[in-house]
Amino acid sequence: MTRSSGPPITSGGSPPGQSAAFPQTVGVPPSAPHWIRRQRLEHRLDQAVRHDVVLVTAPAGFGKTTALVQWVSARAARWPICWLTVADSHNDPRRFVNDLTAAIAAAGHRDGSAPHRDELARTPAADADVVGRLLVDLERRAGYALLVLSQVERITSTDSLAILDALVANLSFGVHVVLDTRRRPDLSLARIRAAGRLDEIGPDALRFDRSETAALLEHVHGAGVDDDAVRTVAHHTGGWPAALFLTSRAVAGGASPPSRAYPVHPDVVDFVAAEVFDVYDDEDRQLLLRLSLFDECAADLAEVVGDDTTPARFAALCRSDPVLEPVDAGRGRYRMDPVVRAVGRIVLERQQPGIVQQLGARMVVARSPGVPADVAVQRAIELGDAGQIRRSVCEQWAALPLGSALIETALRRLGQAAVRSDPELALVAAWQAGVTNDGQHLSRHLAACDDHPDRSTATFQTVASGAALCRAVFGVGGLHSVRRAAAVALRAERTGDARWYALAAAALAWSHVVAGAPGRALAPLSEAGAPRLSDVDDWSGTIRVIGPAVRAIALTDVGLVDQATIAADEATAAADAANGSPALSAWTLRAVGGVQASRGRLWEARPTLERALRARRSDPWHGNGWPLVELLLTVIPVRWLEGHRARAAAALTEARTLLELHDDAGILPHRLGGLERQLTTWMLSSARTGLTSREVEVLRLIRSGRTRRQLAGELHLSVNTVKSHLRSAYGKLEATSRDDAVARAREVGLL
Repeated sequence: MTRSSGPPITSGGSPPGQSAAFPQTVGVPPSAPHWIRRQRLEHRLDQAVRHDVVLVTAPAGFGKTTALVQWVSARAARWPICWLTVADSHNDPRRFVNDLTAAIAAAGHRDGSAPHRDELARTPAADADVVGRLLVDLERRAGYALLVLSQVERITSTDSLAILDALVANLSFGVHVVLDTRRRPDLSLARIRAAGRLDEIGPDALRFDRSETAALLEHVHGAGVDDDAVRTVAHHTGGWPAALFLTSRAVAGGASPPSRAYPVHPDVVDFVAAEVFDVYDDEDRQLLLRLSLFDECAADLAEVVGDDTTPARFAALCRSDPVLEPVDAGRGRYRMDPVVRAVGRIVLERQQPGIVQQLGARMVVARSPGVPADVAVQRAIELGDAGQIRRSVCEQWAALPLGSALIETALRRLGQAAVRSDPELALVAAWQAGVTNDGQHLSRHLAACDDHPDRSTATFQTVASGAALCRAVFGVGGLHSVRRAAAVALRAERTGDARWYALAAAALAWSHVVAGAPGRALAPLSEAGAPRLSDVDDWSGTIRVIGPAVRAIALTDVGLVDQATIAADEATAAADAANGSPALSAWTLRAVGGVQASRGRLWEARPTLERALRARRSDPWHGNGWPLVELLLTVIPVRWLEGHRARAAAALTEARTLLELHDDAGILPHRLGGLERQLTTWMLSSARTGLTSREVEVLRLIRSGRTRRQLAGELHLSVNTVKSHLRSAYGKLEATSRDDAVARAREVGLL
């Protein structure tokens, strides 16, 4: 909970003069007139100081002290400023208390007078009560005050830290403390933070934004700077004040701006190496340098690049050092500032040439099954070693989401020439192209796979079996080619991974359905079953949905509706468990809608199949378009019988256009022709008899021998409404009985 403290802070004024009786570490350091005024940061500090304690933490060169000097210099006229620049000598608790007392006393006397130095020397060492009494006295005299301790990271002794801890924990009302430090101090801040009395300002708030960068460049160059130059320098420095200043000075002196190959200026490299990395002991410095190779780091990665003692050092650094900023506290992942990372990699490669390749090899050996596939691929990309990238892509692509952008990034990093010359990489690229519906690259990569068909892979039995399955799944070539490829993959993967065997069975079964032989589709599906794996990935989830869905469609086509219902329910449950994508939703909805239509429940089948159609169109994985055409041919008669005749005709036209693109599409063209004739017959018959779509639907159901009460239950109508529809149909057909009405409807082509 924040609390206000005295009159509002106003601009103007200058730091109060200090008596010669005070040590040099006491008092606000002088500001320079050429400093860039950062009003955005000053406003942030104004907001932060509403809290009792403000912690400003960032590595060297982030301008912490400069920002605070500018801020307090503009506000000292109305706010008593107690400033102490911490030195190594303040690890002596007596010296720390004496200088802290001097800083408080100097600000507490508005006329600049203060107790004599000899009086301060008599202050008992490590007596925190003295500080407390002075704070109370300061509050009584001034009413409110601000105590700034700069470079707090220099306090390392237990006694001095205890004094500072007592000071922060027992602040008088109206007195606020600002701690400027390179590392998070070892203070008891948890209770203060939980009470809402602490505000923290980190590196992100201290970075220069675009307008401040432009102002600095204009000041250094003495003239206007174009937007491209501002954008370039801001990108390569990340807004880090020291890196920004050094880079702008170097460019102004005639040096070339940073480039992609050398992302930071040599002056920045020297500064960061000396002020950031060299302040650590050898072991921590080596750990940070190695971790700079990665966008993100965690304890398991630290252990791989270090030794048995590394996890403990890594945990200590994460707790205390702003160089490692948390990305996701729940997962324990951290990242470095981009400039620190770039410099760390440069320094590491200078000190240990070839270390990147060595760490890559160590990661291959040390990687455990618990490391996620995306992390393994991301690390390989960050290391930049082509061999490691290739291994991780070939081993991990099938464990990543379909069409993973991470795999695309890795393939681009390797280059098209490397992919085309490596059959296993070409196979991975082919599957990626198939999932993203990139037909041109799909054919090109599959052609590269044919150069070494017998080569084994980390995923499939051979390159040939993986390529055959890819052709079958994505419908490369005509229907006969797809059926041959699916049969090849099914035989080859019989003793391999259960996922690919089941996927080959689903592809072969679907080709039988499209070819008009649904009975033949059931055998491979029954043999393969569903893949049973401990690790459920996107491919396993997809196969668990497509297999039962194809089985439901085939069973519906052969008239085994009850079994088809069970298979459709299985596909739906699998899709829900897999957080179904549009492709999975299309398959399950098609299966369910087909079962509903076969049971005569057209009022349920039409909206289900319409949803399947929307899902199919929104999914990029269309393959050769056969699933979409088959779905259109299924929805056309349902639309027509439900009275949506214009939409049925539009679907007929769309299906005809899609089939014109294929020379070998199995039975689909014959189904299309049959539907065209059927719709023509229905249109003429309906016009001649005057029957409504609901009356035709009642006749279709009553021919199966159902009673009127059963019809009413299935159609969600009352028995009297069913009787009315039947009487109307009998009259229009000039029939006197149920059998007579069904016969007359058949004669005119309605059934």
